[in-house]
Amino acid sequence: MGGPGPFGADHPDSHDRHLCPPFDREAAAYGRPGREPCRGPEPGRQPASPQQYRQRLMCGRYYVADDTSAQIENLLAGQLEGTVPSLKKGDVFPSQSALTLVGGSRHILALPRCWGFEIHGRLLINARCETVEERPLYRKAFEQGRCLLPAASFYEWTKDRRQMRFWDDDCPVLFLGGIWRPSGKGGEFVILTRPADSSVSPVHDRMPVIVPEKRAEEWVFETDFARALIRQLLDTESSGLVCQAVRSGSDERKNGNADNSGGHAYEQTSLFD
Repeated sequence: MGGPGPFGADHPDSHDRHLCPPFDREAAAYGRPGREPCRGPEPGRQPASPQQYRQRLMCGRYYVADDTSAQIENLLAGQLEGTVPSLKKGDVFPSQSALTLVGGSRHILALPRCWGFEIHGRLLINARCETVEERPLYRKAFEQGRCLLPAASFYEWTKDRRQMRFWDDDCPVLFLGGIWRPSGKGGEFVILTRPADSSVSPVHDRMPVIVPEKRAEEWVFETDFARALIRQLLDTESSGLVCQAVRSGSDERKNGNADNSGGHAYEQTSLFD
């Protein structure tokens, strides 16, 4: 799986969107060139150790099952405009095209979008929901381009590098809250994250924003609802997600772990930072 992926402007160790020694080589964002010179850490901030850096990186994947497309049509009956196109099965990696639920003329449209805002040759794949409207990069996308990323489950990695899978026993699809913007590739998205609740916090301190399927249209079309949902999620103690270690040879590994990275080698450490 190679070396790690990028971290973004929201990351506690980022500054001025620059990548700094001694981590430039390790942080090469999916093989993209064009790193700008390092200006050094912010005044009073100590550079992260390699161990801290690896723990905090944003890179990862989520999982789309064979029946996810059919489940979307069932769960969002009456909220969809048109049909759900064939979508990528297995693990979805940053930089890849993935099924994205966006606002249409009256209801939700299912369209392909690429995972990651490309900025100065790097990918930013997550945005913190607590500060998304404070960031000029994300503000317009939050107000005009909220979206949902359907997933059967998502992954996180423990500090000792065990791969953990999270899903909801009561719902076959997790609708991960995101924002998207137009691009030369037809559109690109980032996933919004929140502080981890008790279901995820034993593994990591961040998790994706998850939107209830019955509130999908409200999330996509109503900004005030999206703000209210974020405030509610910040006070939620448990989402009831199930967590299980991924075994070698499992379906998830067969469907995505081998080589679905789009040619971008990286070391998986943390998806939702």
